[in-house]
Amino acid sequence: MTITGPIGLVDIGSNSVVLIVARPDPLGWQVLERVKCSARLGACIDRAGALTPEGIKRLRTALSDFVARARLWNARLRVTATASLRNVSNGESIAAALGADLGCTIDILSDADEATAAFVGVWDAEQQPDGSLVVVDVGGGSAEVGWGACGAIQGWFSLPMGGVRLSTLQAGADPINEVHIAAMRAAVADQLNGLEVTAPSSPVAFACSGSIRRLCTLAGLENHVLTVVDLDRLVDRLEQARWRRERLAMPGMDKDRVDVLLPAAILHHALAQRFGWDAYQLSLGGLRWGLLYGALRAD
Repeated sequence: MTITGPIGLVDIGSNSVVLIVARPDPLGWQVLERVKCSARLGACIDRAGALTPEGIKRLRTALSDFVARARLWNARLRVTATASLRNVSNGESIAAALGADLGCTIDILSDADEATAAFVGVWDAEQQPDGSLVVVDVGGGSAEVGWGACGAIQGWFSLPMGGVRLSTLQAGADPINEVHIAAMRAAVADQLNGLEVTAPSSPVAFACSGSIRRLCTLAGLENHVLTVVDLDRLVDRLEQARWRRERLAMPGMDKDRVDVLLPAAILHHALAQRFGWDAYQLSLGGLRWGLLYGALRAD
């Protein structure tokens, strides 16, 4: 049956856990409630690659609240996880246990599912253009790049790193130094050098993560187009702000992303240089929009 009532979507990311309760309307969706918890699960991974007890506790707290909120709306509930549970060794057992406790199913999206949902979400949010699109989604625990046309993804790849995972290479240091920055750059270079696919070059790649939104704000861009030149300058500013308090003092800084934005900027910059993108266009679509789009058309 086609969805007519509200749907509650919980997105378990490596940086944030987000609840959206929305109802379909002629324009797509009417958002009834949106709540975010900055759980930073990507920073709660032990040396064996498992989500730590502290990370599980954070996730349980956020999910308990969000599932209860969704049920107050009598919403049809979908709970999804991305790299936050996909790229940890105990992700499936955590999803099964928390799902049983809370009376819901927690779907761990594959990297292909994540790339496709982000691509479709951007395509829909950008008024469903007929031409080709390149979509970049740098999250907390992974980065997906997808490309295609007319709402159909034609190619994609995923990197097992994002802003939060890269930030662990800073080792919590305050101030950070050249060693930490070099480690992040080397980790990104290693991943890109190991790619067996090539994304198409494009004057503009659409980007849809919370990090790119904040990077546009830090750069003071009202048109939400972040050129590679702008990004190069921003990376330099963030690298020069070695102390956490210096980064917090930057106009437009988000305290919940203060340790994540330099790693995210380094990754965005490396991707643009590798594939010949001249700029990033911020899109308000993305993964969650794509999941809602799919739900709206599911029978």
